[in-house]
Amino acid sequence: MKELNVISYFCRSFTNRRVDLPIRSSDMGLLIFISENSNVTSSEAKDFFEVSKPMISSMVSRLIKEHLILKKSSITDQRVKLLQLTEKGSKFVKESKNPYIAYEKNLKTEMGTEEYIKLIKQLELANNAIRRIK
Repeated sequence: MKELNVISYFCRSFTNRRVDLPIRSSDMGLLIFISENSNVTSSEAKDFFEVSKPMISSMVSRLIKEHLILKKSSITDQRVKLLQLTEKGSKFVKESKNPYIAYEKNLKTEMGTEEYIKLIKQLELANNAIRRIK
């Protein structure tokens, strides 16, 4: 049972970290994803975050409503809608990204780079195992 408590604490502390943002943490994740991957579709974001189509649609709708992203038709295929940051969205990501990822940076600092990299590799193994179990 100790292992379960360790895993549970790690997940809870990450999920419950204090990030003072005017939007949901998941929406911030989507904004960062869009900022780091130009011209992505909702489908690509859905696959990356491994969420349902209604979930990503809801996130996109909220961010459009806040004028942080927009949908733009692809030049090569007008049916394909690409997600892009607005000027307001770009500014918001620049101002908010560091506080959002501070938890991970602090974890790396406290653990040391070598141990942090080992943790990330182990978490990747665990995530892959979880995907196979689903």
